[in-house]
Amino acid sequence: MHIGAFTARETVMSCRQCDAKAVRSDELSELVPAGCNFGYDVMIRAGRSQLIEQRTAEETVAMLARSNVHVSKSEVRELAARFVAYLGIAHLQAAPALCKLFALNGGYILHLDSTSRKSSRKMLSGIDEMTGLVLLNVKLPTETADDVAAFLRDIVTRYGPPLAVGCDMAASIRSALQTVLSGVPVYICHFHFLRDAGNDMMKTQYHCFSAQLDSHKITTRLNALKPAFAQHLTTHAATIEQFLVGIENKTKSADEHSSIPYQGLLAGLLFSALEAERQGDGFGFPFDRSRLLFYRHLLQVCKAVQVVRNEMICAKQRKFANRLLKPLIKIRDDFRLTQLAESIDQNASIFDDMRRIMRIAEPHAAGGLNQPDAPIDATSVKVAFTAFKKQLEQDNAVTPRTEVTKLIEQIDRHWDGLFRQPLCVTAADGVVRTIEPQRTNNIMEHFFRDLGRRERRRTGLDLSAKRLNAMLPDTPLACNLKNPAYLDVLLDGCDSLEQRFSRIEATEVRDSLAAARSSGKVFSKPRRANKVLRRITTPLQFAIDAVKQAITRLGGETA
Repeated sequence: MHIGAFTARETVMSCRQCDAKAVRSDELSELVPAGCNFGYDVMIRAGRSQLIEQRTAEETVAMLARSNVHVSKSEVRELAARFVAYLGIAHLQAAPALCKLFALNGGYILHLDSTSRKSSRKMLSGIDEMTGLVLLNVKLPTETADDVAAFLRDIVTRYGPPLAVGCDMAASIRSALQTVLSGVPVYICHFHFLRDAGNDMMKTQYHCFSAQLDSHKITTRLNALKPAFAQHLTTHAATIEQFLVGIENKTKSADEHSSIPYQGLLAGLLFSALEAERQGDGFGFPFDRSRLLFYRHLLQVCKAVQVVRNEMICAKQRKFANRLLKPLIKIRDDFRLTQLAESIDQNASIFDDMRRIMRIAEPHAAGGLNQPDAPIDATSVKVAFTAFKKQLEQDNAVTPRTEVTKLIEQIDRHWDGLFRQPLCVTAADGVVRTIEPQRTNNIMEHFFRDLGRRERRRTGLDLSAKRLNAMLPDTPLACNLKNPAYLDVLLDGCDSLEQRFSRIEATEVRDSLAAARSSGKVFSKPRRANKVLRRITTPLQFAIDAVKQAITRLGGETA
């Protein structure tokens, strides 16, 4: 980057008498990898721009052009890929030094999880909780217990066994942990436990409820009324806003709506009903039951519209109100919806009690899944949850319910992983420390969400199956470069990444890139081949049909 484009003439020295290895220029090899056209500094600048600073290819091209380096967008992407390959090799070589870094904390706590898109390979990743460093990433066709076990063995070979493991309740991960790390304590993510428990209790009923609500096409019907009502909302916006401010400041009550024209009041109710469908705390089902909240809000709007209509004297005004009231009455009078809503509420009350006791994704909590884990007293949570479970068993003994029975069985099955004692470890300085691992696997959830966010910033597109398959497994290691301690370990005495990368053989990088790219080529839909062979239009099917016809014809002639 400090020179720009140049042509180098290199004299390679060797001794014919002693048959020694050819000696190449040290200065040139520290500038440019063998057989490459771009220097280490150009490659590293392009890689940092793409993977750490999340610049687009166009922005990276323009940035390099200002440094007298002119490349195309495709060359930028290739440079970023080579940067990842060099980083992956340097990361592997730094494993012994990373072990010493982890020893300063008494060891490392492994969090592992995988992400995928429809019909894509799975990316399985491992992160150390205490340093936040990405340890290892692999691409897997499927997340089987054998694949996860191989992943764990690789981590143990590099860094030794972890102090503990945090994970969700995936069967493949738990089976692999029992095989490879049988003596290591496993901490089950409380959030995943609650999500699975809520799904088991409410998912079937909730789907039936949503389908029944959708059969009324209420959203479509309400949207169809927007053109006729919107103009009144705009006309009386100032009056409505003043009324709402008065209610919020408690200077007015909801009954004092006479100052608002009925058209504006009905329009406000209509738009509040449409906005109610977006309610939620950002946790997803079963924590957010937006369809059920939408239904409850529609019932409240129905009551309010009835009150407004009953106060009207003019037939024209009542007709205007009836346009909004008619679809809402159908929702209100649907007995099937009422039954399903009551059944869901019965299970939801138990589920929400669990959320409050475990202090995870509590109702009406702000921040959604991006909020960090709040420090709490795990012992008090265990005591409160024990009392909750005991009361649940007593109530279920009096009035048995299938959902509650399954919930109790699930709690018993995962009890040891949910409530473990803190870890007591001895750090490298000889100090005994007590470590309480995170109660959730949110470190992995945040990591994968950031991975998708960086992809959207860099390309303007979501992380699709095609893009995930094309992503090199070591790409997430770029996140580690933001950690000064990791960067110091990675450099291994070198002054810069350029100097560190120059110590890596170019052939090793090419082999690493070739292996990573070949492993990314998968047949995303295995059943497709079978479907093609079954088509009548394929030559194979024509041949089969022809043979069948010939056999049938020969059989007829013989008879």
